[in-house]
Amino acid sequence: MARVEPKEAFSSQKLPLLTEGSPRRVGDLGMTGHPYFVKSLGPFHLPPPEDLKPFCDTMVGRLDTWPAHSRAAASKDCRHLALVTDRRAVTAEEAKGRRSPPGRKPQLLDRLEKRLRRELQALDCSQVVPSELRLQAHREVFESLIDEFKTYRPLLSSIKNEYEMMLAHKDESIRQLEPLKQMLVNLSDQFDQQIVQMREQEKEEVRALKKDREHLLRRIEGHKDNEHALDMQVNKLKEELEKEHKLFRDECDARKLLITDINTLRYQQEDIDLLQDQGKEGDDAHQQEDPVVLRIALKKAREDLSETASRLNQMQAEYHDVVPRRDLEDVRRQLDELQAIVGQAKADQARVEAEHRALQDVHEKVEELKRNAAYKPQLDKLAARMPGGTDRWKAISAGKNTEQIVEALLIELAGAGTVDEQDSEFLPALELGEEAPAYLVGDETVRNRRFHKRDVVLGIRDIWSDKLVSDAERASEERVPLRDFLALYLDRKFPDKHMAYEYVRNLFAGIHAFAHVPVVDVFQAVFKHELDEELFHHQLQLIQQLMQRLQTESEAMAREDSLPGNAFKDVLRDHLKGRAEDDIQQLVDDALIQLKASRDADIPYPELFTEDADGNHGLFLNTLKRQDKDARENYVNQILATIDTSRESVRPGELKKAITLVDPHIDASHMNRYLRWVYRDAGDNVDAAKPIDRSSLVNRLNSTLVHMHHKTEAKAKAALS
Repeated sequence: MARVEPKEAFSSQKLPLLTEGSPRRVGDLGMTGHPYFVKSLGPFHLPPPEDLKPFCDTMVGRLDTWPAHSRAAASKDCRHLALVTDRRAVTAEEAKGRRSPPGRKPQLLDRLEKRLRRELQALDCSQVVPSELRLQAHREVFESLIDEFKTYRPLLSSIKNEYEMMLAHKDESIRQLEPLKQMLVNLSDQFDQQIVQMREQEKEEVRALKKDREHLLRRIEGHKDNEHALDMQVNKLKEELEKEHKLFRDECDARKLLITDINTLRYQQEDIDLLQDQGKEGDDAHQQEDPVVLRIALKKAREDLSETASRLNQMQAEYHDVVPRRDLEDVRRQLDELQAIVGQAKADQARVEAEHRALQDVHEKVEELKRNAAYKPQLDKLAARMPGGTDRWKAISAGKNTEQIVEALLIELAGAGTVDEQDSEFLPALELGEEAPAYLVGDETVRNRRFHKRDVVLGIRDIWSDKLVSDAERASEERVPLRDFLALYLDRKFPDKHMAYEYVRNLFAGIHAFAHVPVVDVFQAVFKHELDEELFHHQLQLIQQLMQRLQTESEAMAREDSLPGNAFKDVLRDHLKGRAEDDIQQLVDDALIQLKASRDADIPYPELFTEDADGNHGLFLNTLKRQDKDARENYVNQILATIDTSRESVRPGELKKAITLVDPHIDASHMNRYLRWVYRDAGDNVDAAKPIDRSSLVNRLNSTLVHMHHKTEAKAKAALS
């Protein structure tokens, strides 16, 4: 209801006039804050009677038809509707350009709108964007609206619950898809990195092939130039030979003519002498022979002599390379005899080779039988030398075969606990020092899972595989130490700490028991910081890169997993630069021995990179690693040779000077890595480290990755930096 103030209040304020036909606008008259006064007004339209009833605005279950009632009561002309261009139905008066004034807004609507605005302003969500806070404000206003209508409350509540249930379902679906989205992003990044790496490798291969092509083109051009020069020399020699032959022929003809002239002159002289002698003899001689007849006979004899000499020279020129038939038949007879002897020798050789192959097969079978023969060693002799004597021997060998007895002896010799402890149901608590990692420290007794040798090897391989992937994903080039990574590995693989502790305890019990296996020994040495992890990764990279190089060469030659012997040797020589020719030949020989192949047969190189269940490689890879180890030991021996032998301990400065003298092209990063490994007890401050004795120096240098640096390698690293 409106407040009525004294008349003085009315005199100080002018009220807006209400014109005829205008709708009721109580809000414009200031009903909320000021009194109103109406006088001498003409007729105007009022709302329907039901709107004027008391408490009509607090009725429940009734929808107010605002603003339809105000427009319907405005005038009779406004009851006609029209459809405008934006598909809205408006009155005819509005369609003509006149706007019908709005009526009073219901209190419930006004109250809910004000409450919504207050909530949005309080939550600072006035901007219309998707937001949980805006949704909560609208949800509360909508619940207030539902509470106002008791009749429609069940239906509206059901509709609201359905919307809420669907929103909760969508939120749950989104939460379930978030990990998949993250995993998809990670996989996409991994595959992008792999694609980039593959493209880099392809670019490197293309560059290498282009360099090889350019090198071969230069060699071809060089051969063509040499061939052209040789052709020119041959043509020049032919011309000189023709000239010499012509000179020789002219000289020979001139000599023959000279000889003919000399003979003619000699014959003439003889004729003259003969005639003079005949003139002196007298008339008797003149009567006996006629000189004319004699001259004619002499001339005829000379012609016959010339013809005979010409025919003799012609025969010698035509048949100078012809042998007599008698000699030809003798040579043919000797050839037939020699061919018969050679045929018999070839038959004997084939028979001997067949016998040799048969003997080799028999020998291989015998050797295989020797290796596979179930030899029963007399292990009972060890009973007298074992701690515990015969009783201890009977306890560990009862009901076991030879292989199991050997495993038990290795466990005893390794000091990993007695066989009784290995066969016990629980593992006792470990007694570790202060430097032991947290995942190995514990007072609880865990169940003995009795890991076999294969279980230990597979566990170590799984740890190395995960560590390689983790190191590859790191942004920095430094590797995570094996001790620290093992904690991350256990947390990721075993959410339960008790399960992680039980697994790692059983794994290390197996590592101590099977320390004689090479894979286990390397893992234990890296874990104890007795062996540099870089050395382990270097051997893996050496084997993988050699495998990839052989595969590339095989694909280039259009062969499937095989290479000829000479191509295999060329790949080894090119990949293992710096190795002696004897080392390359030793690798080829060991590969043939491992594959049991002949020298002229193709080499199926994938069979050389296999390993057994214990992680042991074949003869070829063992020789490759042994040669790499010999090269590192030779490098260390050269360093030791430059250090003064009279000093029992070596300081960091002396070691650095010795390494620089032996390897002048070494860079600062490798030098610092060598020094940090050798003087690792001093931490990062290597210069202030205490000197170590020569034996410790040798052991530490041999347990890390050291190698000779060449000038080209130093230039490449400097260019990259």
